[in-house]
Amino acid sequence: MASRTSAIPALLLVLSLAATASAQPTAADRETARALMDDGDRKAEAHDDAGALRSYRAADEMMHVPSTAIEVVKTLARMGQLVEARDQALALLRLPRTEPEPTPFVAARAEAERLAASLAVRIPTLSLHVTGLAAGEVPTVRVDGELVPPDALPLPRRADPGVHHIVASAPGRADVLRDVQLAEGHAAPVELSFGPVIGVVPPPAPVVAPAPLPAIPLESAPAPASSSPGAATWAALGVGAAGLVVGTIAGILELSKASAVKGQCHGNACPESERGELSDANTLANVSNIGLGVGVAGAAVGAVLYFIAPRAPVQPSVGVLRGGGSVGVGGSF
Repeated sequence: MASRTSAIPALLLVLSLAATASAQPTAADRETARALMDDGDRKAEAHDDAGALRSYRAADEMMHVPSTAIEVVKTLARMGQLVEARDQALALLRLPRTEPEPTPFVAARAEAERLAASLAVRIPTLSLHVTGLAAGEVPTVRVDGELVPPDALPLPRRADPGVHHIVASAPGRADVLRDVQLAEGHAAPVELSFGPVIGVVPPPAPVVAPAPLPAIPLESAPAPASSSPGAATWAALGVGAAGLVVGTIAGILELSKASAVKGQCHGNACPESERGELSDANTLANVSNIGLGVGVAGAAVGAVLYFIAPRAPVQPSVGVLRGGGSVGVGGSF
């Protein structure tokens, strides 16, 4: 029993040494890795970053050392894949150190630390905000096909610069689709607003009936009064009429006397006996002229006052007529 127990630590030591030995790259691995690194350098100089990344990744998978990993980090950053570039930089910093560590490894770690800090500032973020769901409804949200955990939905999500396609779905509801353009170092709020449940018609809005107009009894509808010409109008017209009457009468009398006198006169010479009649004719002529002038002026003033006096429009009135065992409708229009 004691011999079996003492054999277990020895077995563990052998397995540990075997595992350590198998983790070390062989000479062939190291030679292949050198060739891959050279190929990656040539493609990077030719601006073929995708091809360079494949070569650098293959070399790093063989070696797992800072000097190969740093080339992967730098190539990812050039390609705009900032999230993965920072993740690889942090993984490089976690690689175990060797003592003494080669100078290329030390330089690679320093560059990785610098890149990790700068990439943290450059990486943009998405802020997803889901609305329109009832309590207890949990949406399924995918960004570029990658599922976002429900607990992570309220948190800012790091993403590479460029266009990102977002799909949000919930049972019984239409999917919500959004395309968002992200710029380096910026945060983009995205509202994912769900519509109503499919097939459920919302209740119609209540119809409010208009208030009825108050009824006006036919018998009580008064007929609005219209205005009539004022006293000044009638006074002017009266003066004008009186003046015309006086002027007309005086004119007739003047003509009569003038005709009688004219037969007795020769030219401007009239007998002494007719001079009184001639004076009366002249007086009547003056009275006639004054009367006609006053009549015309009074009539003109009265007419002007009549037409400029304000008048209220006459509204139609309706009433109910009763009598003699019958009922009728009457009014003015």
